[in-house]
Amino acid sequence: MSNLLEELECHKVRADLTEEGKLSSQTVQEIKERVEKDGFCSLCDAFDASMLESYRAEFEAAWLPLKNRLREAAVDQDRVFRFRELCSRKSGRYEVASESCGGSFQAVQRVVEKVLRPLFEHILGPDAVVHQASVITNQPGSEAQHMHRDGPHLFSGTQLPPHALQVFLPLVAMTEDNGPTHFKPGSHLHESQATGADVALPTVTSWPGIGSCNVWDYRTLHNGQPNLSPHSRPVMAFTVAKPWWKDDRNAFPSCSVYDPNPGQGDVPTRLQESVFDPMALLDCDPCLGDSDTESAEEEEEPGP
Repeated sequence: MSNLLEELECHKVRADLTEEGKLSSQTVQEIKERVEKDGFCSLCDAFDASMLESYRAEFEAAWLPLKNRLREAAVDQDRVFRFRELCSRKSGRYEVASESCGGSFQAVQRVVEKVLRPLFEHILGPDAVVHQASVITNQPGSEAQHMHRDGPHLFSGTQLPPHALQVFLPLVAMTEDNGPTHFKPGSHLHESQATGADVALPTVTSWPGIGSCNVWDYRTLHNGQPNLSPHSRPVMAFTVAKPWWKDDRNAFPSCSVYDPNPGQGDVPTRLQESVFDPMALLDCDPCLGDSDTESAEEEEEPGP
């Protein structure tokens, strides 16, 4: 564990804010260097913890009717489902669209974007946009995800600068018990390797507290851990990208969980019979190594 914690510390950057409440140029450069080298970075103490704690209570209130509706509509939560309001991201792990996350979500998002805007522009360019915003809630008893990339390289065999970033802003302090994210530093420089070389890279973890966040290159291998605690672990999630790029695969569809007889919603054909079986499913952009090195043989709903 000591080696893991040592790696964790070396991937942290302490936030320094300008008088306008934005990341300083020095902080932005430090994060950029870590993202370029390792594919991810943990940004510490960038946001007001009390604002996030207050919003968490609002999100939990908004989540309850969605949770009840899944049960009322007999949605099979052991299989993939996709609705306008929420999608499954593994058994016990749900992504809730921003419009269904409570009225204060947009206000918190504006604060987050203001603080991080210099970073987005420095890495992605001045026209970077928030492509998708949501809350991902990891419920007690959830399953671990397989190692996956949120999206592949744009062109096979060509290493380009990042075209998309993922930002995770926890609404509770992350611990190893409540389902943090594990990363493979440097894996964004690999494509999926049939040899399993990318999966064999060392794994590190990150436990951002309230007011801190993780930022990673969309191509970085990572996986969410199971929530072994008795409490939910919600995080605000922002996909930020160049304006010409879209991730249709992770987008929310138009059908609603409140439609009459909604079934499983709009699920791609390849996933309609899928159940969340860790030996039968694989996450987005699979690593095709041996099954003993955190891989599998088919495909599951992608997502953080």
